[in-house]
Amino acid sequence: MNKVKTRTGQLLRKLRELEYSRLAGYSRAAKVVLLHGSLSVVEQEMAVYKEAFTKQHFDVVYPSEVDEKSDKEIDGDLLNFTNIMDSVWNGRETDWVVLMCLSPTDGEHCLKPSVYLNLKPYQKVSRIPGLRNILWKKDALCSTMFRARHMHAFHQSPVSPLCWILPSQLDQFIASAQALNSPQHWVMKSVSSGRGQGIKLLKYDDILTLQESSFNTRAVIQEYIPNQLHVGKNLITVMVYVLVTSTSPLRVYLHEEGRAFFRQPQKDGFSKVLEHVWHVAQFRQYLRRTYGVLTEQKASQSIEQAVVSTLLIAEPLLRNAFRQLFQLEDGGYY
Repeated sequence: MNKVKTRTGQLLRKLRELEYSRLAGYSRAAKVVLLHGSLSVVEQEMAVYKEAFTKQHFDVVYPSEVDEKSDKEIDGDLLNFTNIMDSVWNGRETDWVVLMCLSPTDGEHCLKPSVYLNLKPYQKVSRIPGLRNILWKKDALCSTMFRARHMHAFHQSPVSPLCWILPSQLDQFIASAQALNSPQHWVMKSVSSGRGQGIKLLKYDDILTLQESSFNTRAVIQEYIPNQLHVGKNLITVMVYVLVTSTSPLRVYLHEEGRAFFRQPQKDGFSKVLEHVWHVAQFRQYLRRTYGVLTEQKASQSIEQAVVSTLLIAEPLLRNAFRQLFQLEDGGYY
């Protein structure tokens, strides 16, 4: 036992030394955050990130197309977003701490893969290479979760509902639906649609129609979970903020806050009620007040477990994506 304690203490000291060396220069760096990406996404998300970083005394710089007052003057120097991003994109030395890539892509819109190699140890980019084709897109998430069905740890306790990618897995889906032989409902989601659009609830007869109509639209179909939680007449979906600082080994931080979205009824396609959004703290308070402390605690634990399990399933795929990004021509790695 004493040997274990000694080795643990040595390991912790080494980790602290490594962390201090990696963050060397951070205290001297300008606390500048760059908000970059697709303009439509930047416009939508800018207020949240700007408020959060400003509270922590960061200077936030963003495209002038979003706000003509985007440039910041710090210690007499005018920080122009376009000039900074031009330097970042071309691998020239620039002084910033965080690059928030607000884009529905893997980040190539914000940063060339080769530029990652020139970043200073304390400079962080909010994008995980490969994530889009592993967890982000509907069909990618379905494919990743499909792999988990064959993992012993998740065989008895699946992380997500059963799903299939159409049209390639249409026959497999129909065979599974027929084998269940129950009045099961299914949810079909168009791969090309987002933000709650293109969602349909199907019955068994609708499935047979898909087969007969030579369905060839790319979509995802999954089990519909009955008896879902409603607040009034609305379903609730919860979005939480997760920070992944390392994929090998996997290191994840789950923020205590997030957002709870109200959804329209089935007849309206489950679209979001845009004018009605709660903070997760409000959602937890509702659960506690309506169903009791134990239910609220169980819901929080379920959310945490879903996040952890999903990232554990994706870990080997993310690790492989990093290897491909930084692989050299001779087979070695940067």
